[in-house]
Amino acid sequence: MTCISSFLQQVSEDCLYLNIFVPRDVNFSSPLQSLLPVMVWIHGGDFIAGSASKPMHDGRFISNFTHTIVVNVEYRLGAFGFLVSGKDPQTSAAGNYGILDQQAALVWVQRNIAVFGGDPGKASKQTHTQIHIPGQCLKIRHLFYVTLFGESAGAQSVSLHLMIQSSKPLFKQAVLQSLPFSIPLKTRHDALKLGKNFAKQTNCSVSDFVCLLSLPPQAVLSAQMKTSSKIVNPFRFLEVFETWGPYIDGELIKEQAIAAFQKGHWQKEKAVLLGTTSEEGVLFVYGVFNKPVSAVECTVYITAIFKQHALRILHKYLPLYRDADHRNMMAQVRQTQKKCILTRVFMSWKGRNSGYLSRKTMKKLRLLCFPKGLVK
Repeated sequence: MTCISSFLQQVSEDCLYLNIFVPRDVNFSSPLQSLLPVMVWIHGGDFIAGSASKPMHDGRFISNFTHTIVVNVEYRLGAFGFLVSGKDPQTSAAGNYGILDQQAALVWVQRNIAVFGGDPGKASKQTHTQIHIPGQCLKIRHLFYVTLFGESAGAQSVSLHLMIQSSKPLFKQAVLQSLPFSIPLKTRHDALKLGKNFAKQTNCSVSDFVCLLSLPPQAVLSAQMKTSSKIVNPFRFLEVFETWGPYIDGELIKEQAIAAFQKGHWQKEKAVLLGTTSEEGVLFVYGVFNKPVSAVECTVYITAIFKQHALRILHKYLPLYRDADHRNMMAQVRQTQKKCILTRVFMSWKGRNSGYLSRKTMKKLRLLCFPKGLVK
């Protein structure tokens, strides 16, 4: 069952399920000759959309191709997963529930993946490990060698688990695909402001936790959509990608991810693969702007995003794009920005042997329902 992200029928608040894919040639009627590596996938979707059950996340292909157990995680989205109405989780919505859902899934994998043939790997030497996660202390006999991977908002989630101390024993290495480091996490002030605006769209006071909890899913979705439309501001362009999402609560998440990675405030002993996909900026820009963007509008957006750096960017890119529609230019700038940020973060790891950087070319992008001739 998919977590609620729209008014579609096949969604539910009871949605915290895992899709587990095991290679088709595994025969559970007899002892496995060799145990299998485990990969846990966190889907993207700006923390308001997407699902582990979508066909594009079908784990059968990678499971059979790599002979790996693949686990796809559902987690709460939008206001269901990230509403903040106060600090005390007993008397208010404290936010970051979607990240805690992911953490709970990782705990489940550690406790149960052996039944599916999961390999404890190098971690099998350590027994009866205590894991401290918010609200409870768990004891697990063997820690399994799990690779945590995700794309876009899923990669953001992975980056956060690389910072969160209580997530440290739950996975061994990570893959971050198309990580949007340039989109900052909300501060507590910003998250509370969003929560207040959300409450205004309902008949509840932001301080009335019981009332907020009693809202039917349709009312939550309606208020979420109205709140998002009010928050979106063309001069805060990057906000359109993640109106809802994780915030710096000072406990689970203590700082911006890019700052943590550059300062070394993360689990540096873990192997990490950072990657981007060429032309992926097109997905972001055309997803937000469904009609042509003029040179003047493009200049406004670039200036709003890059501020004192905007003049150099416009001087470099504007002469290259003569068409009336400047969305392709904005996509290229977005793509270059992401690549540069990831490269800078990667270079800050110099001297480590466990950091890797990749770049993948997307071919036949027009198959993703974009206008013919949109990309080269």
